Amino acid sequence: MGNQVHPYSKIVAVADTFYAMVGGKERGGKKIPFTVLEEMRKKLLENRILSISQSL
Repeated sequence: MGNQVHPYSKIVAVADTFYAMVGGKERGGKKIPFTVLEEMRKKLLENRILSISQSL
């Protein structure tokens, strides 16, 4: 139980990443919110595909 991440922590991490990308704190400057959401969605999909392929 000690090494599990609480669901609220995951939500805060996603929100913090989104805020950093939209607010220009991420390298590359400010981005449009919809562009950020699309980038985050693609990254999530890539990570899921990678984890599935590694488990085979």
